[in-house]
Amino acid sequence: MKKLFVVLALLIGLCGCKNSNNEKTEAEKQMPLTEDYLTKMEDYEVMEVCLLGATGEDRSLDEILKRAKDEWGYQLIGECDEEHIVFGKQSVYDYVYLLIPAKDTQLSVGSFDPYSGNMKEIYYKAEDGLPFIYVEEWYGMDPRGIISIVTDLDSFSMKTGRNGGSGRLRTDYLMGVVDRTPYQDLSGSEIGSFSQHYYDLLCSAPMISDLIDQGYKEHFMDEMIYDGHTYIVYSFSFEGATVDDLLYAVHYEMETNTVKYLFSSDGGQNWFEPDQAKG
Repeated sequence: MKKLFVVLALLIGLCGCKNSNNEKTEAEKQMPLTEDYLTKMEDYEVMEVCLLGATGEDRSLDEILKRAKDEWGYQLIGECDEEHIVFGKQSVYDYVYLLIPAKDTQLSVGSFDPYSGNMKEIYYKAEDGLPFIYVEEWYGMDPRGIISIVTDLDSFSMKTGRNGGSGRLRTDYLMGVVDRTPYQDLSGSEIGSFSQHYYDLLCSAPMISDLIDQGYKEHFMDEMIYDGHTYIVYSFSFEGATVDDLLYAVHYEMETNTVKYLFSSDGGQNWFEPDQAKG
């Protein structure tokens, strides 16, 4: 009989622990701010992305997250635990992103291989479908990371960083990916303007200044990745001319402070360095 009481006591204790653990688990799963945000996302959305800012010598990650919560209305960041703050390659200056997948959207983030256009190393796979913070170094024109987006109907990817021409995140042409970055609230010290700098570099080249002197007008087109590097592409046209527009592309390498140019006379099908241009 005494043994029976001991067994019953152990069972009751185990049940109590199990219930306590279940209650704790359920409590941990309660994320009202996140649930409310996800519910209000539009049906067409597969992901929302927000560039929260850039860290620096006088700007910490904690300060950036606090601003997003207190000033920009992203209180759901308070429900992101340490497991949902993901780091890629880091430096003194890092971009900080908030990634919010819609329900039934699977996200992965990793390093970007510019030669293959694919993910080289996976940093994080959002298997629970919850929003997360992603931090990676910002340096130069080339993308550092890539985000894989998988839905029931489609799969595609988005390169991280900002388009060198538009200055915005690389969400163009990605259906259902919405950029929520409040660019007007980001200071120039966080995200300075690229486009004027690259345009000035382009116009400093003798062959470009000659075209402008002849009356050619330049038009920003887009960026492209060529031979592992990102270039900003401009077209130059002459009013009334019957020839195709001339395309020039510029790449600036911050580490070596050097500039590379490319030229195309066939709509971008073939590219040459200007001193090697043919036809």
